[in-house]
Amino acid sequence: MVTGLTVGRTPSLPLVPTRESREREWQDREQQVDGTQDALGLGLDPGIKFAVVGLQANGFHTVQSCEGHSNRGCGAPWVDIEAPGVPKALFEGFPNKLFYIRTYNQEEAAFRQVAQAHGLTAEALMDRGNGDTTGDLRQEALVLAAKNGETPEYQAWVGRNHSVRGTLEHLLSDYQAAHPGSEDGQPHLEIWGPEKVRLYTGTQADLDSHTWEMGAAERASLEQRLPRSRRAMNDFADYLKDRFVSAGPYVKD
Repeated sequence: MVTGLTVGRTPSLPLVPTRESREREWQDREQQVDGTQDALGLGLDPGIKFAVVGLQANGFHTVQSCEGHSNRGCGAPWVDIEAPGVPKALFEGFPNKLFYIRTYNQEEAAFRQVAQAHGLTAEALMDRGNGDTTGDLRQEALVLAAKNGETPEYQAWVGRNHSVRGTLEHLLSDYQAAHPGSEDGQPHLEIWGPEKVRLYTGTQADLDSHTWEMGAAERASLEQRLPRSRRAMNDFADYLKDRFVSAGPYVKD
């Protein structure tokens, strides 16, 4: 007599995602993104939404985006990407505060020390409305806090960001090999220190532009380039969708 066996029921196997199920997942993600709002209560720009969906579906954590404009912001479409699990912000209980993530050990104590030395409260030092007048003092506080070393949480997050950046570089290399084109027709990465990477299309000059300072001729020139930059971003989004639907996320769990 054989013992230790369960008879009469076949164990269920995990469902294998199909092209149809991934199409449905993509549509669900589009609907979720449609309901996304930023801190000002604004939704995603229509010209960047498809790229945001594509990046998220392929396993990337997006945090901000813009379709590019000729009269505000910068003149190139972009999406900011970072690793999930960003460290908590400093002084979470303060209203209307500037956003600083916890980078150093005993960082809030350093900010309080500098504020007190200059006759301020920490709340006044961090108030968004005082941002221009207290910037030097906040920099002084950061220099003081840096002496305590970085927190383990921040170091771990930076490590994850390096991994995200490397994966993005591989993804863009795959895309560019399959879609050779002009320099301003390709997606690029701009690295912002150890914390964030910005994916953009168009030119570096357009990404760095201050459109509100442009003269009429410069703005007219940008208005001719911007549709091409947006098409380039949407071409990349098409690639992201095709890749996701046919093979699943680029970043595997």
